[in-house]
Amino acid sequence: MKRITLFFLAIIFAITILGDNILLSVIKNRVTLDVNQEKLLIKVLSYIEKVSSEPLLVLAVMEQESTYRWTHGDSGKAIGFMQIHLATAQFIAKKYKNYLYSIGIKNLDIKTEHDLIITPIRTTILAVLWLEYNLKNTDNLFIGISRYNGINNDKYVYSVLNRYYNIIQIYERLVEQEHLKLRR
Repeated sequence: MKRITLFFLAIIFAITILGDNILLSVIKNRVTLDVNQEKLLIKVLSYIEKVSSEPLLVLAVMEQESTYRWTHGDSGKAIGFMQIHLATAQFIAKKYKNYLYSIGIKNLDIKTEHDLIITPIRTTILAVLWLEYNLKNTDNLFIGISRYNGINNDKYVYSVLNRYYNIIQIYERLVEQEHLKLRR
C-alpha cells in the first residue's frame, strides 16, 4: 500500500512540475488529434490537474468514452470528452457549487444538454468531479469506475482499467525521458 501511495504522489509531483504538456503528450501517444481538439484539450487539462486526484484515470475514462473528442453520444444525451448526462451534471454542479466557484467555474445554470455542449471546460470538470465523487464514496476503484458509467458493467471497467494501465506506462516513459533531459 505504501508503494502505491508513493507512486501516486510521484505522479502528482511530476504533473505539477511538468504541467499539462505531459498529459497532452500522453494523449498524443494514444491518438491523433486535430488542431481544434488539441487546443480544447490544453484548456481542459489545466483544470483537470486542479480537480482530479487521479488525472491519468481521467484520461483513461476520456479515452474510453470519446477517444479524446468533444462529442455527443447516447442519442445526444451524453456530452463531451467524458460523456456526462444532464441530470448528473446538474447534481454535481449543485453538490460542488462552492468548490466550482473557487476554481473559477461560475456559470452553474445548466438546464439543457445544449448548456453542456457549449461549455466544454465546465462540462468536463463536472464529469471529473462525478468520477471523483464515485471513487471517494465507494473507496473502490473498480466500483467507482462502474458507478461513473451508471451501470454495473464489468467489461467497461476492465476496458478503462486496461487503458489506465497503458496510460501509466506511457506516462512513466515520458517522465523518465524528461528526467533524463533535465539531468543533461
